[in-house]
Amino acid sequence: MRLLSGQKEDAELDAETASMLVDHGNQQIFNPQERRMIERVLNLNQRTVSSIMTSRHDIEHIDLNAPEDEIRQLLERNQHTRLVVTDGDDAEDLLGVVHVIDLLQQSLRGEPLNLRVLIRQPLVFPETLPLLPALEQFRNARTHFAFVVDEFGSVEGIVTLSDVTETIAGNLPNEVEEIDARHDIQKNADGSWTANGHMPLEDLVQYVPLPLDEKREYHTIAGLLMEYLQRIPKPGEEVQVGDYLLKTLQVESHRVQKVQIIPLRKDGEMEYEV
Repeated sequence: MRLLSGQKEDAELDAETASMLVDHGNQQIFNPQERRMIERVLNLNQRTVSSIMTSRHDIEHIDLNAPEDEIRQLLERNQHTRLVVTDGDDAEDLLGVVHVIDLLQQSLRGEPLNLRVLIRQPLVFPETLPLLPALEQFRNARTHFAFVVDEFGSVEGIVTLSDVTETIAGNLPNEVEEIDARHDIQKNADGSWTANGHMPLEDLVQYVPLPLDEKREYHTIAGLLMEYLQRIPKPGEEVQVGDYLLKTLQVESHRVQKVQIIPLRKDGEMEYEV
């Protein structure tokens, strides 16, 4: 793992050194929750924005030329502070964002709701950008929203400042927001776990110590399953990863929604490192 300077050549930190930072001799300085947060901070520069972004397929968006009634309907059910604006109904052609408060101010002034005059350009991050420089760019630009693009310039998803901070502190829903489904993981009575297929693997290993390939090109549980199977898994299919069995529970529109993670050995027998 790398130190917060983000310099590759001299900032490498191995697992033993990282452990020494949070322990003193045989005595643990920090409680488990504090240790997890410290480990997440130390791993910030190893994670990329693509590993925590919301896929464009999951983004609620609105057409730039949508009629006022449609805009008002979206405002009534929307739980976010910004709306993603597209050119037509094509979710791949993202134009920018509109702040909900700007629309409310338009309405209070008695003006017709007009997305075109309110649209703003967010930051644009390459999908390989590590989280530490992403955090710096958010701070310097004084904005909390960015589009994530691939090497061809196509928008793959969105990422917010909250997404970055939640990689450290865990999910932080506000009073009106629902818990991010990507972080949905529940421990079952039989000792297994049920998790969202889009959960980032870096978050999953905080609960389940799966062995992960550092050079992997996938970021989620669904991506891991597809890498092992070389196709989209079917409900009921199982894949063994280390000492765990991953069973696909739910697939919708070619997307893995729910996965059960079943330990093959008891906790006391798990001795390997992640």
